Amino acid sequence: KGELGSVRNIGVAGNPNPVVENIVSRSKYSYTYAQPYTPIFYHGTMSIEATGANSSRLHYTLIWNQAAVGDAAAQAAAKASRQSRFQAAVDKMAAAANAP
Repeated sequence: KGELGSVRNIGVAGNPNPVVENIVSRSKYSYTYAQPYTPIFYHGTMSIEATGANSSRLHYTLIWNQAAVGDAAAQAAAKASRQSRFQAAVDKMAAAANAP
């Protein structure tokens, strides 16, 4: 239901095991999840911040253990991949929010 403490399983293409996420924090305009069973111990926060009377900004912050990814080159590639994927997701959310 998306409440604090909720657990969701997300299917990922090419991976037979679902990704488990726990909602660890939630407010009226944000939520934070953790993926405790991954080697990189992912955490993400999505929030909306008012920027004016009729406008807002969507923030998506990710934190993970880069050491589990490998050397500096692998870490840079993992970061670039995540930035690209999550920016695309944020762009889709913004487009849906701004649709007439």
